[in-house]
Amino acid sequence: MKAGSGDQGSPPCFLRFPRPVRVVSGAEAELKCVVLGEPPPTVVWEKGGQPLEASERLSFPHGLLIRRALQNERRKTNENKCKSGNGLGPPAPEPQPEPQRAAKEGPPVFLTGPRSQWVLRGTEVVLTCRVGGLPAPTLYWEKDGLALDEEWDRSHFALERGAANGPGSSLGLRIPAARLPDSGVFVCHARNAHGHAQAGALLQVQQPPESPPEDSDEAPTPVAEPQKCAPKTFWVNEGKHAKFRCYVMGKPEPEIEWHWEGRPLLPDRRRLMYRDRDGGFVLKVLYCQAKDRGLYVCAARNSAGQTLSAVQLHVKEPRLRFTRPLQDAEGRENGIVVLECKVPNSRIPTAWFREDQRLLPCRKYEQIEEGAIRRLIIHRLRADDDGVYLCEMRGRVRTVANVTVKGPILKRLPRKLDVLEGENAVLLVETQEAGVKGHWSRNGEELPAICQSISGHMHALVLPGVTREDAGEVTFSLGNSRTTTLLRVKCMKHNPPGPPMMAEMFKGHKNTILLTWKPPEPLPETSFIYRLERQEVGSEDWIQCFSVEKAGTVEVPGDCVPSEGDYRFRICTVSEHGRSPHIVFQGSAHLVPTARLVAGLEDVQVYDGEDAIFSLKLSTIIQGTWFLNGEELKGNEPEGQVELGALRYRKEQKGLQHRLILQAVKHQDSGALVGFSCPGVQDSAALTIQESPVHILSPEDKVSLTFTALERVVLTCELSRVDFPATWYKDGQKVEESQSLVVKVDGRKHRLILPEARVQDSGEFECRTEGVSAFFSVRVQDPPVHIVDPQEHVFVHAITSECVVLTCVVDREDALVHWYKDGQEVEESDFIVLENEGPHHRLVLPAAQPLDGGEFQCVAGEERACFTVTITDVSSWIVYPSGKVYVAAVLLERVVLTCELCRPWAEVRWTKDGTEVVESPALLLQKEDTVRRLVLPAVQLEDSGEYLCEINDESASFTVTVTESYQSQDSSDNNLDLCILLKKPKTRRLWSRFPPWRRTAGAE
Repeated sequence: MKAGSGDQGSPPCFLRFPRPVRVVSGAEAELKCVVLGEPPPTVVWEKGGQPLEASERLSFPHGLLIRRALQNERRKTNENKCKSGNGLGPPAPEPQPEPQRAAKEGPPVFLTGPRSQWVLRGTEVVLTCRVGGLPAPTLYWEKDGLALDEEWDRSHFALERGAANGPGSSLGLRIPAARLPDSGVFVCHARNAHGHAQAGALLQVQQPPESPPEDSDEAPTPVAEPQKCAPKTFWVNEGKHAKFRCYVMGKPEPEIEWHWEGRPLLPDRRRLMYRDRDGGFVLKVLYCQAKDRGLYVCAARNSAGQTLSAVQLHVKEPRLRFTRPLQDAEGRENGIVVLECKVPNSRIPTAWFREDQRLLPCRKYEQIEEGAIRRLIIHRLRADDDGVYLCEMRGRVRTVANVTVKGPILKRLPRKLDVLEGENAVLLVETQEAGVKGHWSRNGEELPAICQSISGHMHALVLPGVTREDAGEVTFSLGNSRTTTLLRVKCMKHNPPGPPMMAEMFKGHKNTILLTWKPPEPLPETSFIYRLERQEVGSEDWIQCFSVEKAGTVEVPGDCVPSEGDYRFRICTVSEHGRSPHIVFQGSAHLVPTARLVAGLEDVQVYDGEDAIFSLKLSTIIQGTWFLNGEELKGNEPEGQVELGALRYRKEQKGLQHRLILQAVKHQDSGALVGFSCPGVQDSAALTIQESPVHILSPEDKVSLTFTALERVVLTCELSRVDFPATWYKDGQKVEESQSLVVKVDGRKHRLILPEARVQDSGEFECRTEGVSAFFSVRVQDPPVHIVDPQEHVFVHAITSECVVLTCVVDREDALVHWYKDGQEVEESDFIVLENEGPHHRLVLPAAQPLDGGEFQCVAGEERACFTVTITDVSSWIVYPSGKVYVAAVLLERVVLTCELCRPWAEVRWTKDGTEVVESPALLLQKEDTVRRLVLPAVQLEDSGEYLCEINDESASFTVTVTESYQSQDSSDNNLDLCILLKKPKTRRLWSRFPPWRRTAGAE
């Protein structure tokens, strides 16, 4: 390879010789060799005098890489040779083996690692680490898997080398004033010829109270995306999760705060806040409840400004709901907690969950059903029992409660943690007492102290670059208290592609450069592209230029850069599995953009008193000069407002767009000539002023609008002239301002505002000015009526002459309600009474007869509630049991005898062996709705006998036999908590609730 005629070149010279490497059989071995020369020399590797070629096991990225080294490849140090040449001189002398070191060489070992820290914004942060190993390892820092240069600009951090006389090598990272986006995992890497080691720490930067926005020395760019806009609406079913994602860009990196109903949100058991792998900020509300509804706002700010994105969350409640929902509860470790709720019907099955885990009945989770009551008792509480619990009916209808376990551990570990292989795993625990020492273990084995940190009440475990060997059960123990998580490491199925090879830059024709490179080795398995980026010398930012599908030569003209300057270039390979490291082209090039006119100036015609706007667009970012009638328009600021005589003007430049705004031009300015000039571009346009008769810009036609009562109504009429008078009329009458009707004028826009519209506000509105008018037809209607109760079909079974009351509750007191029987509207009579008390509407049958039965409907708006009424003569008071019941019990067991009646007010008499029983602590009589119970909390042998539940001439018989033990029971089963509960059969309940004040004497 020969040098060009204008270059002298230089012969090859070795800067680094290959060193002996000792590896374990089957591992990777890398021999490095650095050679300089101009032109760059060709490097050839030999083994035993024979050249080596690239294969599956041999590659030459920056030296010689041997994959899966075998024991028979162990040779003398001169058997693998690195030769070079470039045609300008003799080949560089072959590298000689280095003399054996006196000290024992080995891979890096961390003597001290960085410590996790929790600090306030603006605090100085210093992270340090010290590493031993021979040869002395190279140290560098990463944040969240990215090099510091990719994460920050150089002015935001400083690297500090340790004293040379200290043991090992040290490298400190200093952040003078921490910002909220600085939170993350910092990993110190140590690498030498024998291996690699790493240690990590967590930095949490918290917002101080009443803290103003921080200043920054760098030129800020405002936050971008999301834009300010009307809030979106998001519906979620009760008990489901809601996830909001906010993607924000800006420089410096914006700080994010989540707000709910105007109040800042803090993370807790049901509100998770995190940043996903795509850089988006996520708020996840778990198991949504009605109280979670409201306006959620993502607020982003930096030193250049702030922006908001809002979403209105609506929680859709099911028609079938819990009569009494769960309530939050708390208990202490080794104690118990009781959760209780009530379902609408005792025959509805339910299931208990701890978050997503189904809880089955056992000694730990005791589950009790008593009629419509559902109860969960959690025994022997532990720290990991802290969390969210759910009771679920059919149709996935849920009620949710938080259980707090008080103990030395306040914040527990998550139940499981999924981490991709190679990423950082962070586990946090908060203790009640500050500074106490806990113990971290994995699968029962103590974890190294280098991974652990304590800061006040917080305990952190940071595992950088996890592998599959790091997976397992991780436990934090403090005395007898412990919390555990299952760490799962998911393997990366695909690796990102390798970087391009042999990237070179050549200066081409005037104001162009040529970039050449070769494909990566080995080639990626899937399709890929090359992404080219540029950086202006002196700047920290890399900007994407374009993408190329094939390797080869690319010409980069000066028009590819936004402004004149010296530029560097780099390239990487991108596929669906990620991107490769960047390869920087050596050197820089001076490029100058050439401006062209993309959209020129146009003549402007405006009315007297309006603003005249002249605009043009160039092909590149460049400054220019504006002229008015040949006179240069000067201004110190790029967007300054300056006066030229009686004329005020303002110049604006945003990227490629240039604008000149002549404010409130007068008739005498007509005919003015506006010009623009910059290198390579000259353009001009004329200004024409005309008298303006007022006319309506919007609306162009009559507008018909429909609103709901109490909604805000805004009618807007835009005129062609600023601050021109206009008058509002309603149904032909001039309107008068009041608290319920406001008239506002804003420049050309005239607005009529009804803050809370009423039905009587409906009508025809007119905005009238100078013989022209805009018309609005406004209709205000009442909101739709909804039936609150009942939500399901109601079945009513009554007996002759009994008072029957059907109740329908709506959500508005003034709502119109109609009753129907068998499809015909019901009219009031001596036999049917209709009552209305606010939202409560009742149909009353004072003395029901068999003919009064049928299908009844309560109709309100578009909704209806259905009732099926059956009137019969009563033949039996006792519904259950229908036959004799035999109960066998063991001494001290709890026995419950249950009798169900057809009416709740009926009174019964309990007897034992013919004698009426008397209530005592050893014998309890209970009454609940239609159910009557006789409870023996701890039966004795003398409690055996014949028990009767009597009413009128009927009775239910129970024969109780108490023995010292079950003969067939396994001797190892000694469960004294066994409860014998005779439940009613699961049949449809025929009797509905009737208020006792509605019963007639005959019904009693």
